[in-house]
Amino acid sequence: MRILITGAAGFLGSHLTDLLLSQGHEIVGVDNFITGKEQNVAHLKGTAKFSFIKHDVIEALKVDGAIDRIYHMASPASPIGYVKHQVATLKVNSQGTWNLLELAVQKEARFLMASTSECYGDPAVNPQPETYWGNVNPIGLRSMYDEAKRFSEACTMAYHRERGADTRIIRIFNTYGPRMDPHDGRVVISFIRQALNQNAVDPGIRDRRPLRGGQDRHWNAIDHRSRRLSVRSHEQPRSMNGRVFRSRLVPKLFDDIHPIVSGQQARTRKERSPRILQARENARHGLADE
Repeated sequence: MRILITGAAGFLGSHLTDLLLSQGHEIVGVDNFITGKEQNVAHLKGTAKFSFIKHDVIEALKVDGAIDRIYHMASPASPIGYVKHQVATLKVNSQGTWNLLELAVQKEARFLMASTSECYGDPAVNPQPETYWGNVNPIGLRSMYDEAKRFSEACTMAYHRERGADTRIIRIFNTYGPRMDPHDGRVVISFIRQALNQNAVDPGIRDRRPLRGGQDRHWNAIDHRSRRLSVRSHEQPRSMNGRVFRSRLVPKLFDDIHPIVSGQQARTRKERSPRILQARENARHGLADE
């Protein structure tokens, strides 16, 4: 298949690109590098089945030839990213989604919209089923992201119902793995930073039951997430058209980070050194969550 991926230089988009290329598909990657990084796709230079277009999808995108699938992954996704780029976040999830749905209809391509668990806002129901409508403050400090994704979902469903577009919506929960920005302030990288700075560390989130505190998080490792995105777009039958999916797992997050962050304060500097070196190596490679 020939597949268009927006946000292809981002964390999720670049891993998805790698996965789909490994499955033999041809990929057209699109990114404007607002939050995506050129280095995330640098290793694909010269790959026969990969082409790249530097473009902001809030402007109409013209692509020659057939397109079988469109993955709309473009959007700032970390609090630092969408607070810094508030208007761009709103535009890419409104006009950008609109433009790509028009392209999907034109090309008769299946469209997958990457939504977020943030569309639930401050949920009063936990865990959240796909039927839960959320509890969102439309003028809150995160509204530029929450409401943008909610509009993007509404736009996707409008094209499905009125124009007959073949669509999927997947609400993505916390994700961690290589290529995450080590400075975006999200949870896993924060654990590592706490360990490096010899601060108190609470790695006790396991099976969605915090050992202390009131937060409740759902985790995906990036390899799990990429496979689930691929399955939702490619392997589901036409009967899945117009469906909304939750994408949350509780994989081995605790086991991934526990060797780095557990017991740091109990060790002497000499005993702590090997783990600090490992933590620094992970931080350099962007171990974090979405």
